Amino acid sequence: RPRPALPKQITTIFKFTGGFIMNRPISRMRHIFFLLWSVVIALLIVLSACGPAPTNLETCNDDYVIVDGNGFECKTSGNSYKLIGVNIRGLAYIDQRGFSADETYRVDLSGNDPGIIQRQIETAAQMGVKVIRIYAPYYNLNKNQIFDAIDRILAISQLLETQERIHEIKYLIAFTDFYYDIGSFAIYAPDCPGFNYANPKESDLSTPQCYYKFDDPAAKNQIFLEPGWFENDYKTKVGPDNLSYREFVEELVQHYISPKNINLASAGITPPSGQTFPSGTVTITPQQIFAWGLGNEFQVNYNNELVTGNALVTLQSFIQDIGCLIHTIDSEHMVTSGFISTFHATLGASSNPEDLYIDPAVTCFGGRKALDFGTIHGYATAWSHTRSKATTIYFDDQLEQSADYMWFKDNIPYIV
Repeated sequence: RPRPALPKQITTIFKFTGGFIMNRPISRMRHIFFLLWSVVIALLIVLSACGPAPTNLETCNDDYVIVDGNGFECKTSGNSYKLIGVNIRGLAYIDQRGFSADETYRVDLSGNDPGIIQRQIETAAQMGVKVIRIYAPYYNLNKNQIFDAIDRILAISQLLETQERIHEIKYLIAFTDFYYDIGSFAIYAPDCPGFNYANPKESDLSTPQCYYKFDDPAAKNQIFLEPGWFENDYKTKVGPDNLSYREFVEELVQHYISPKNINLASAGITPPSGQTFPSGTVTITPQQIFAWGLGNEFQVNYNNELVTGNALVTLQSFIQDIGCLIHTIDSEHMVTSGFISTFHATLGASSNPEDLYIDPAVTCFGGRKALDFGTIHGYATAWSHTRSKATTIYFDDQLEQSADYMWFKDNIPYIV
């Protein structure tokens, strides 16, 4: 059926087949690793949220890109979308997955022998990407190790930009993942001594300090944050730094509100043998941050719980607390949710995005909303009330994201 046009919108559709991460032949096992670890999703964003597009792009003028090991191909669906970004969730932690520091962080300004990070960022730039979404934490790293990991990404990106190998790329930084499982360990300081890393289904999640639950106690297919975390436990001190999630967010945002000089050698960013960098330091700046994300696909899920609660009220309180905290520290950058949809985030307690984005309950002192722009996540599998249809960019009225999509396009900026 006819669908309304999307005025003044600069958006992304991105299909990923596995070869995007490395633009040269890779082994089967590493190919599988990157498929699992660097899942790439579409990012859509309204023009008013991201500003004018850079003019020096080697990019498509069409609305999505198909990528494989041989390169990428511009495609069009006939809709008014444009590629602007990708999600490479594990970009900061490739060295935690068995790769050496040299093959991860090596930067070759001639382009002949780039490291993994350089290849990912430069390939994204060649596609026309202006925003890369990354996850901030990794489960077994302390605060300073997390800051160092993000510093390295920003430093490599800045080095490539100053040497005119890429155009300007900004970063959307998500504070933690909702899921705690193999391939998704981008979570802040889990304190769950019964977790079984070799076989998560055998984990004991019953200890009081473990803030995780199984999606289904029988199937045990997925482990994620329990609803009590959104009520109070996100303010509980945990992990090697004895910091709560709330305190971690505060310190991370504070870390990036002013420029920092990064010593490349000390950060492990080195050129190939026989080469040198123009300077031994790079300055990373607040301008490299596009926005802050509360987390990835948060959901207040009271199902299978002995306690019951109001998912909408719990989530509104969490959004207001963390979003307004960020704005108090850093008024220059936007904050977004990372939700699949309003329906998903509240487990059906609400399908009205106004409840999460403009309601008085999510408003900060002075009138600014806790969240500056919305999010929708779309998948190749069905994410709908009936789970009867595959998700498409149209988000028709059988999909749970449709309510967000129809409201966002007329009210606030959003990404997909």
